[in-house]
Amino acid sequence: GFCPPLAEALGDDVLAVSSVAVDGEGRTVDGARLGELKRGTLRWLELDREHLTELHPSAYPVGAHVLLDRARFLELGGFDPLYRPFYWEDADLGYRAWKRGWQVLIEPRSQVEHRREGSDIQRTVGEATVAPIMRRNRVLFMWANLHDRRLLLLQHLVPFCLRVLTGWIVWDTRFYGGLFEALGRLGEARRSRARNRVQATRTDREVLAHLEGALRRHVPR
Repeated sequence: GFCPPLAEALGDDVLAVSSVAVDGEGRTVDGARLGELKRGTLRWLELDREHLTELHPSAYPVGAHVLLDRARFLELGGFDPLYRPFYWEDADLGYRAWKRGWQVLIEPRSQVEHRREGSDIQRTVGEATVAPIMRRNRVLFMWANLHDRRLLLLQHLVPFCLRVLTGWIVWDTRFYGGLFEALGRLGEARRSRARNRVQATRTDREVLAHLEGALRRHVPR
């Protein structure tokens, strides 16, 4: 019965509606994702089921359990291959949707069981491979999507450069590995950035204010 509530929520300005996901013990593993700029990148905070009593905004649709409007998905260009082979492609899609003027929602009436430990990535790819890819794609996301120059400079480049200068102190080899891999895709990121700018009808500040406002309503500072 997880699918009908998603279909009901797929309205005129909605790109995607996700289910709430729980593990085998009933603990929330995928709730509403809300974001804020922090320490140089966009960071996520997840709202558990107890915070979700009705249809709720989410920064992005979790790719494992989502219903998408096909026409809007194709209009955005689908998942960006910049993030191959995995991770952050759904976050990128959601952020582009919000900047396009569409919504991404989570429907708590729809629930699925998601056992991450049994996924292909977890079973076949080691953490030593996954961690740099996660770091690389987090950086590529910023380069491809953050168009506000002041935010890009003050909220990404300045703290990121400080991390570059100090990461060796704690021997953060995964950070540097991710950075070098991101630099290898800089040309692709610039092409994605140009395309995403043309599609946008909202500014970064408008989208981030909306997501951070939803975050503060549930997690007071």
